[in-house]
Amino acid sequence: MKKGCEVFWSPESKNQIDRILDYLGNNFSEKEIRTFLNHLSKFEFLISIFPELFPASIQIPGIRKAVISKQVSIFYYKK
Repeated sequence: MKKGCEVFWSPESKNQIDRILDYLGNNFSEKEIRTFLNHLSKFEFLISIFPELFPASIQIPGIRKAVISKQVSIFYYKK
């Protein structure tokens, strides 16, 4: 199996993830929290192996957008 690249989260990204988890914890069940964390884990795995998998931004060169769910998108770049 192909070895993946390491994925780094910015402090702002970590903060946003914490805010999403707080929101889910206050408004939904543990199932939704696990589903969200599962989506994040799959995203990390996919871009570590295939960093160009998601579409590139037309407006900002080098940035890509991954839609994690209807409510959550992640913007990222490869160093």
